Amino acid sequence: MLGKGLRAAFGLLVFTCAATAGPEKVDNPADYLSKFTKIATRDSHLGGNAIADVYVNAVALESGKAEADLASGAIVAMAVFSAKLDAANQPIFDPAGRMVKDQLRAVNVMEKRKGWGTEYPETLRNGEWEYASFNPQGVKSQNPTTGCFECHGTLNGLNMDFIYTRAELAEVAKNKR
Repeated sequence: MLGKGLRAAFGLLVFTCAATAGPEKVDNPADYLSKFTKIATRDSHLGGNAIADVYVNAVALESGKAEADLASGAIVAMAVFSAKLDAANQPIFDPAGRMVKDQLRAVNVMEKRKGWGTEYPETLRNGEWEYASFNPQGVKSQNPTTGCFECHGTLNGLNMDFIYTRAELAEVAKNKR
């Protein structure tokens, strides 16, 4: 039986750990290429010479069939590549008109868990999502993720659960039956 002081210290520890926000909550989904489903490719990611391949885990894929928000445990991984450039520093396109991938620059991850996000002010909060970025070697970036919240926050109220590729996810999920 725990003493009163020990119970109080344990409760404070649990509360403190539960109230920690940030990318440290998100683990590197190193197996995303083999265990996730690719749902989209975006050329000119963020308006630049980059290509983004978007993958989702099984939780996101299954819950993505419905029009509701995704379930707790959903993970979206976005592998961002630089585009191959020609001598004039312009992107090279393949015969289908898509940018040609060069080097992997980062894997950006958004993960949803029940109760996450409550630590953020309402103006920054994106439901129960957290964000992190990993370099090609799998090392988590120490850069702030505020930009992720601000960018995805523009989708608030649009029935997209803060995911730019929500329509593609729904389409792939429905076809995976």
